[in-house]
Parts: sequence; structure tokens; C-alpha cells
Amino acid sequence: MRCHVAADGGIAVRVGLARQPAALAHACRHGAGRLCRHLCLVFAYARAPVGVLTPYLYLQIAFAMLGGWMVFSHVPDAWSLMGVAMIAASGVGGTAAAARERGRRAVNAPA
Repeated sequence: MRCHVAADGGIAVRVGLARQPAALAHACRHGAGRLCRHLCLVFAYARAPVGVLTPYLYLQIAFAMLGGWMVFSHVPDAWSLMGVAMIAASGVGGTAAAARERGRRAVNAPA
């Protein structure tokens, strides 16, 4: 049985599922859990602005790294930490720039 960690922290299990009912049950539970997480994200976007949700989305990267450390004993090196910091800073910076632009448009809007 092989496990692969997906970019969003999910784990894809590649096995002969027809021969292993326990693995099939695990894959179904895993798929249902991911479905629930994605639906929660869709509902969150319907109820809150993107700027409020962005920090939570970037936390997924950090928690995926933490999960790799806890589950697979893979200690992140300095390059990994720097990469996560750069991605998070870019996302937060982009969100801040978009918020400033929205503020400028609101101030300059005709009355």
C-alpha cells in the first residue's frame, strides 16, 4: 500500500481496493471527509469576503507541513520553511493590495 500526500494535505491511497475491503472503507471515509471540507469552504465563500478567508487557506500549507512532520517524521528544512513563508506572504500581500484597491474605488466612486 502506498500513500501520497496531496498539495492540500490530503492523503491519496493507491492499493488494490477490490482485494482489501478495509482499504476501500478507509478511502471512502477519506473521500467523504474531503468532500465535507470542500463544501465548508464553498459555504464560507458564500458568507464571508475573500480577505477574511485567505489567512485560513494559507494555514493549510503550514498544517500540511506539520502533518508530514507528525505522521511521516519528515522534519521540514530551511528551504521548505522559507517557501511556505514566501507563499503565505505573497497571498497576504495580494489580499492587502486588493483591499486597498477596493478602498480607493469606494472613495473615488461618484455620489
